[in-house]
Amino acid sequence: MMGLNQDEALILSNHCGWRDDILQEKWLDNPDKIKKEAGLEPISVEPPQEAEELCCPLCFDDLPKSEFSSLKCNHFICNGCWKEYIMDKVTIKE
Repeated sequence: MMGLNQDEALILSNHCGWRDDILQEKWLDNPDKIKKEAGLEPISVEPPQEAEELCCPLCFDDLPKSEFSSLKCNHFICNGCWKEYIMDKVTIKE
């Protein structure tokens, strides 16, 4: 199953009841169909066009949509919260 990351492969495997034979058969038959059935269909990462501002679900600040980044799941997080999260993950804690 080319083009899948580990998380996507696990989701598909779980969707097929951890039966590799079923997953392989469905994948070879129609990969787009099984991805959609498992909830892995492509998503749009554009914020709603009508919104000029968005509310960050982490800090609850209302900011211009230009100050947001999107997660793969289509949730938008303000760049300030992203920066704080990333800095926390790369900082060595003693």
